[in-house]
Amino acid sequence: MQDDLGARLRRRIEDSGPITFAEFMDAALYDPDGGFFEGGGRAEAGSTVGAVGDFVTSPHVSPLFGALLARLVEQVRELVGDPPVLTLVEVGAGDGALAADLAGALGRPDRTELILIERTAAHRVRLASLLPQLPCRGRIVESTTDLAHGSVVGLVLANELLDNLPFHRVRHDPAGPRELFVGVEGGDLITVEGPPSSPEIAAAGARFPVGTEGVIPTGALGFLHEAGAALDRGYMVLVDYAGGAAGTAVHGYRGHQPVGDVLSRPGRTDVTAGVDFDLLATRAATLGCRSWGTVTQRELLLSLGYRAESDRLRDVQAGLLNEGRGAEATRLFSARSRASLLVDPGGLGGFEALCLGRNVRTAPGPWGSPETERPG
Repeated sequence: MQDDLGARLRRRIEDSGPITFAEFMDAALYDPDGGFFEGGGRAEAGSTVGAVGDFVTSPHVSPLFGALLARLVEQVRELVGDPPVLTLVEVGAGDGALAADLAGALGRPDRTELILIERTAAHRVRLASLLPQLPCRGRIVESTTDLAHGSVVGLVLANELLDNLPFHRVRHDPAGPRELFVGVEGGDLITVEGPPSSPEIAAAGARFPVGTEGVIPTGALGFLHEAGAALDRGYMVLVDYAGGAAGTAVHGYRGHQPVGDVLSRPGRTDVTAGVDFDLLATRAATLGCRSWGTVTQRELLLSLGYRAESDRLRDVQAGLLNEGRGAEATRLFSARSRASLLVDPGGLGGFEALCLGRNVRTAPGPWGSPETERPG
């Protein structure tokens, strides 16, 4: 079915005219009969994520990522007044790798409700089989709109989600903003220019410097509104790679390799762009949320005890060597090496983490120090 997605998109465009890049991206990633996350990408690997998939995320690099974030959850628990049940929401739960590591390291799993939000049916099947194995109670929903208004007391967590939410592409020419649509020429999907698709897109594009091109993250902004409405008291922590509105490049990945033409083979290519965290923080303020700005993933994990855990594993490795258990020591060394990628400032450690809050005064983790606080 994945091979048919490109043909279906071409017929749609030929019948009704060019579509926005956001519409293309929504289909290319999430179409139920051929989207990238619904079995596209390296479908034969069983998942788009992982060493044999198309890309890796921090939970797939090392379980230490989730174990350390569990400490952040326990900080949140105290900051919101140690409620009888803390709500932990993971948006874009995927195959459940992060959820499993988080839940397994929670200090109070018996007083935690885990809500896994996942749009794609393929991943919801995996999550359904995982949930009964976790030490905390939980449920699966398809969208943040399924969360009741003001129902969350705790933490909403989104790791490497926002870059995959649909966005529009706009170029600010001297004569005004022009939107970049997806059209068809000679049987191929191509980029075509036209007037902005809405006054809102026109206004956002007009804020780009003349001569620049960028993205307008309508999907990420929509997520922010929905998640903010669900949050009664607590925090949102959003982790991703950063980009500004103007000059943000659109990327494609397949089999861990960059793809130059993101319009080719829709459903087989991950489509992504860096996240404008400043825009999200500004918009959050209009929703009644406070922003403590961003820290790097490296700063976040170091504040949660990464070094102590790495040192502990090093000591265990040395003990194994002294006992003549070389094979086990080698495996532990490999695990420590993978975990170090989480704090590599040139890679995953350079990702940014934005902390937002509602009806709370003090931020958890590294955002809690005065120098990281921003008004909002």
